[in-house]
Amino acid sequence: MIWNRVLDHQRQLQYLKQLAKVPQKAPVLLFAGPSGVGKKLVAIGWAQALLCAEKDAPCGKCRHCLRVDSGNHPDVLRFQSEEGSTVKLEQARDLSQRAWMKPYEASRKVIVVDDFEKLTSQAANALLKTLEEPPEETYFVLLTSQVGAVLPTIISRAKVIHFGRLSQASLLKLKPDLPQWAIDTQLGSLDDVGLIADPKFKQTFELATKALKSLWTYRTYDAFTQLGELSEEKNLALFTVRVWLLQIRSALVGKIETVKTQTVALEKLSTGDLLKLSQLVVRLEQDIQSHINRSLAFEKFWLDTQSIQKGMSSS
Repeated sequence: MIWNRVLDHQRQLQYLKQLAKVPQKAPVLLFAGPSGVGKKLVAIGWAQALLCAEKDAPCGKCRHCLRVDSGNHPDVLRFQSEEGSTVKLEQARDLSQRAWMKPYEASRKVIVVDDFEKLTSQAANALLKTLEEPPEETYFVLLTSQVGAVLPTIISRAKVIHFGRLSQASLLKLKPDLPQWAIDTQLGSLDDVGLIADPKFKQTFELATKALKSLWTYRTYDAFTQLGELSEEKNLALFTVRVWLLQIRSALVGKIETVKTQTVALEKLSTGDLLKLSQLVVRLEQDIQSHINRSLAFEKFWLDTQSIQKGMSSS
């Protein structure tokens, strides 16, 4: 059974197993969460549960279960846009037409759409009517890592199931030779594990840590220069934000639990200042995602941190 291979997400699986008994209550599911955490595997397991011919579905052994597992069941349609491209209006119309075709072998048909946030607004609206009133035997599973980019009208018509990041224990099962620097970033998905193969991410981790330290040791010129380097590539800029948020959280935990943390540069900040800093980092992340000029976004972040420093010096 496919679901036996899922790491974590036990609460979500338990819900789906119950839902499989009365699937008509949720003909459209929206799986929302980070990429690389197993959403697609859970979705294919859901298809297995829907198409299984046995009473206690999914059995993992019947003809339908085996064909879904092998990836060649004619009643499971998997749709994914090409890397770096959006899903156009014509593709959405084609997908909608396929939804109305009768199943070939099973009593139901399942359509799994990956990266659903890549549908243009025109494409999403073209599919909306079908999602509002899907054919009785057709079930949709929409996967997204950016639920905020999905049209609210579609979210309102779907049962949303949220997925979190994988636990460190699960990732270490998949990748037992993770280096310490990668563990320190609290990786949470298979996509994250792929980062360690690229030396740029290790360099960014080290530079991000150094920049954060420079900010709070009043080496303002060094910090400004380092932030400029960190802004050069979008994926590395977002990775920087993540590293900072983890380090701020570690410092906050140290304050609350009165334990020594490794984020020495942040120890002098009060709990209030740490919360202000986390808000600035979250705002920086939003600016990066909004396609604002990254260099200017990091410069604004640098200026905003100066106000926290002035507050520290005057208190």
